[in-house]
Amino acid sequence: MKKKNIVNIQDTQMQSNVKILAVNIPIELSDKLFKGFSDNQFTITMADSLYSQTTSQAVENCRIILVKTDNNLYSPKQLSTFCQSNPFIEIIGIHTENDFKKHEFIQAGLFDIVTENCSYDELMTILLKAEKNQKNKTEISRLKQYVAMNFGFDNLIGDSKQMSRLKDKIRKVSPTDISVLLSGPSGSGKSLTAKIMHHHSERRKQPFVILDSTSTPTAIFDDLLFGNKNSQNISLLEKADKGTLFIKDVHLLPMPIQHKLIQFMHSNRLEDADNSTSLSVRFLSSTNHNLHNLVSSGTFEKELYHLLSEVSIAIPHLQERLDDIESLVEYFARKISYETDRPIYTFSRSVLELLYNHQWSENIRELENIIKRAAALCRTSQIEEKDILFIESANAYSSTSKFTVNMTTDKGSGILDEGQRSLIVKTLDDNNWNYTQTAQELGIGRTTLWRKVKKYNLKKESTELV
Repeated sequence: MKKKNIVNIQDTQMQSNVKILAVNIPIELSDKLFKGFSDNQFTITMADSLYSQTTSQAVENCRIILVKTDNNLYSPKQLSTFCQSNPFIEIIGIHTENDFKKHEFIQAGLFDIVTENCSYDELMTILLKAEKNQKNKTEISRLKQYVAMNFGFDNLIGDSKQMSRLKDKIRKVSPTDISVLLSGPSGSGKSLTAKIMHHHSERRKQPFVILDSTSTPTAIFDDLLFGNKNSQNISLLEKADKGTLFIKDVHLLPMPIQHKLIQFMHSNRLEDADNSTSLSVRFLSSTNHNLHNLVSSGTFEKELYHLLSEVSIAIPHLQERLDDIESLVEYFARKISYETDRPIYTFSRSVLELLYNHQWSENIRELENIIKRAAALCRTSQIEEKDILFIESANAYSSTSKFTVNMTTDKGSGILDEGQRSLIVKTLDDNNWNYTQTAQELGIGRTTLWRKVKKYNLKKESTELV
């Protein structure tokens, strides 16, 4: 194989250093075809065969292949097989004359056919189109992979009976337009479930809009959700048109907003809007409260409750699905390894037993934070029991006796062990002693962090001693 760097093309649409493999094209023909290319805009590799061992690496690295199609070396059937094996490479055939069965090669999967006598502009136009098509196919594949990795049903980790029933119910209701109320404790995966449902619905190509009731000030609720004709901002309901609106912590909706939302869900129109265009919005909502009890107490509108909960799905607490602990741990280990570019972590059996026996007062988010801390402290790819640190005291989580031993000295004084102290100080340093960011990274409350810092007399200069 011979490499030939070809000079700069003045067309800014073409990305730099596009790799082209030229197969069975004589040198004199290549000189003619590529005359005028300059400045490493292309890297062209010359090869004598599509299938030789020396060509395989070039095939993997190239984006476009130019191949002679009139020398009887490659039949349309052979090229069809090659195209199927290399779907992200665009193949352009080069033929002596126009009077041949061009359509057979196009049907075989080739991007286009050009003649040996084509002009520079003709070849350039086809190369630009081929490169754009190749980029589009690669991007579509990347997006499909991203959706599969982040919004596939496999992201609902676990094979317990509870999770199997949950996945089955979600698969059934996701393709519909029915409103769904997701209930469950904080950190159980309600937001992830909502995203998965949207991406498996007929509305997946339309917006997925989130209204976070926890972080939305009461004063701007109305304008944010319904809009204001005196403002240029688009309301969340308008943004969600033809898509999905996910209301997080729906139990926190102010009563006036509840009344107005009931009106909208009946009419599908914004009463203050200048136009009367009907909106099409699917509603998903979540809560960690018992809405039925809130309806009984008069703090949540009964009619809105029924409108938002045509189907109710309860996300089980981690304590109710302990059989999924091992699957969740393995998932978080792979995720952390990918994010940190480290080998995949493994866990000793004693670690799994410790996690299985722990009384989970929080949820999956708590488990993920524990695995993150263990990975930060672990010096090898094998996480041991000594690496598992629960930031709160043993009594706070009603943990097992094995855990209590980890949290106390031989005299049972109940202080943080040195590993925990080091982790807190290191995390504080990493976040420039910002308590809010540090608490979030450690997975504990800001007040809890403040108490630990005060109790153990941790100071900024103490990092030099750790």
